[in-house]
Amino acid sequence: MTAMEDIKISYGKPYPLGATCVGPMQVNFAVVINSNKQCGIVLYNKKTKVEKRISFCSSNKVGNIRCRMLSNIDIKQYEYNYYIEDKLIN
Repeated sequence: MTAMEDIKISYGKPYPLGATCVGPMQVNFAVVINSNKQCGIVLYNKKTKVEKRISFCSSNKVGNIRCRMLSNIDIKQYEYNYYIEDKLIN
């Protein structure tokens, strides 16, 4: 079981869009966001219901595509949404 505090966050790749497993315990998140507002990923632990917000860096975007790479994560333990400021995006 991967604890949220053990997840490593780094720059991601813009393609493919969505959440993509790119290696063991490694997931790339990429999404089109037509806004310059604060945005990112919300992870929800399915078992504990604990939530973690991970922001997209404004320096790591390609056009309107925002991306992040998460390592040391068992994605089967989590659900996710994207957010823009306080609004969840499905």
